[in-house]
Amino acid sequence: MNTSAASAGSPQLSVIIPTFNRRDAVQRAVDSVLLQAGAIRLEIIVVDDGSTDATAAAIRDRYGGDLRVHLIVTSNRGVSAARNTGFAAARGDLVHFLDSDDWVLPHTLALVAQVFDGNADLQFLYVEGCTLPRTGRPARVRVARTECPGWQRGDVTGRPGFRHESVDLRHGDSVVGGHLSSGDFFSAIVKGGLFFLSGLFIRRPAAAAAGLFFEPFHLWEDWDFHARLCLEGPGGYLDYIGFCRDVGRGDQLSDAVSGLRFAAMHCRIVRRLQASGRVRAPHQQRELAAAVADANYWMGRCLLGTHHHRLARRLLLDSLLHGHKPLRSSALIARSWLP
Repeated sequence: MNTSAASAGSPQLSVIIPTFNRRDAVQRAVDSVLLQAGAIRLEIIVVDDGSTDATAAAIRDRYGGDLRVHLIVTSNRGVSAARNTGFAAARGDLVHFLDSDDWVLPHTLALVAQVFDGNADLQFLYVEGCTLPRTGRPARVRVARTECPGWQRGDVTGRPGFRHESVDLRHGDSVVGGHLSSGDFFSAIVKGGLFFLSGLFIRRPAAAAAGLFFEPFHLWEDWDFHARLCLEGPGGYLDYIGFCRDVGRGDQLSDAVSGLRFAAMHCRIVRRLQASGRVRAPHQQRELAAAVADANYWMGRCLLGTHHHRLARRLLLDSLLHGHKPLRSSALIARSWLP
């Protein structure tokens, strides 16, 4: 194992795994990638974000003789900083940000390599995922379609301009694969998140151009990054179960966040994107303006429920002036004047 990310050869794929106090889970994640190493030349960059459970020692002990596994140890600065640190060390043509409590399923990397080899215009590819059952939580498949809000707000891949094809990979006597839809995801992603990072594979220049992860964000930082990534060109959605999520753990931030905090982050993300000047195409500017109005409406509703009437009224008025849900916005504005 290398403790810098320098070794001979040029990997096709850099798998970046940030981790904090997940000593056992991160080893499962690393193993799931190494089991598929024959499908693609790869490197694995584990970024230990100041763990206190001897994660770094466990990685050194288990992978000390494997030149494909690199370990970077930092002070605790958060997952966005850890991902950015890993990206700075990455040398692969493709990058993959794998959460340390998730793992890659068999054949995924071979399919990913095949899709990118056959579609030079794709800047990123998302493969679907699943979850395992836990107490009170049934197993789920196609987690992006079932859990990410962008899929619930309209047809994502059926719009004009998307192309569709089957992708098959022969494995021994069997064939695995799925349906590939590719096109412009921007108009869908400004309405809500579409992807989980553990299923996303990205051309390294596109990730760099998108600006990577905004480190002050500790919630929905992946959605913020994905929205900027969708401005870099067409992406693909492969309807193939390629990774598994470990959900319901006590150390998962999003499980414990209130609706009000989510609404506030939604507002911050779309306003930041609007202020960045990155969105230049007129139709994308219109789509983003509608997303800002929707975020203001959602935030206004939440604030009204917590009796912050003045701020709620201001946000709902902005939503109304942009023609977003005029009847509902008007009714909520009227309600905000009640004692």
